[in-house]
Amino acid sequence: MTYEFPDSSDVVQGGSSASTTTTTATNTGGLDIATVDSSAIPAGTTGITATVDSGSSELLILHSLVLEANISGANVRTAKSVVSGITTATVNTALDFLIKVDNAQGSTEALQVVTVDTLPKGLTYNSTQISYDGGATWATLSGVTASKNTTTGVTTVTFPAIRRLDPDGKVWGGTGTVATQLGSQGVQYRVNVTADGSALNRLTNSVRASSQSSEANSADNASSADINVTTAAEGPVPNVTDWPDTDSD
Repeated sequence: MTYEFPDSSDVVQGGSSASTTTTTATNTGGLDIATVDSSAIPAGTTGITATVDSGSSELLILHSLVLEANISGANVRTAKSVVSGITTATVNTALDFLIKVDNAQGSTEALQVVTVDTLPKGLTYNSTQISYDGGATWATLSGVTASKNTTTGVTTVTFPAIRRLDPDGKVWGGTGTVATQLGSQGVQYRVNVTADGSALNRLTNSVRASSQSSEANSADNASSADINVTTAAEGPVPNVTDWPDTDSD
């Protein structure tokens, strides 16, 4: 069920554990739109009664109240690549993987989108930056957890959940009742790693994104990128005919 302020960027979410949700319209003539979990609505409900209280006794007019069944049509997608198109890296060098996450092919919003990056043995996790404007600006991402399996050498990197990802690219965050718009071009992660030499040749870095919203197509939730790791190249061994003459004669 969705409510919205057509004259404001605020989106209100709440009330997943109760059948009553209180929201506040701060714009004159605005339509207050909130999203609640359908489990809060009793089976067979065909309408909702709204109580409007200004707190100061002035006349309030409720123009309309719409109950909209929100049948999820989210479609979270990921795309992964190596920054600058690098295909080979030598041991002890750092490189960046780029992860793009969107809901562009969805028809409804995706809620609580969590992205998990799986680094194979041979790649050590360093840090992550995030962008909400198509990569124009980047900020260090906090709240990332990285867990390395000491037996397999695989590192699982989990990024904080994105509160809401819309089909038009808008990204929403925040933990309060009122969500905050973070950007309008989906989400991009830039993951910095180091080729540590514990594994060589082709290494595959895979990523998967999931959400609390049901998806008809989950095949495009995962993607991967390869990097070929080699030891440092050594210079050619000189031919004996090229060696300097050290005879005393």
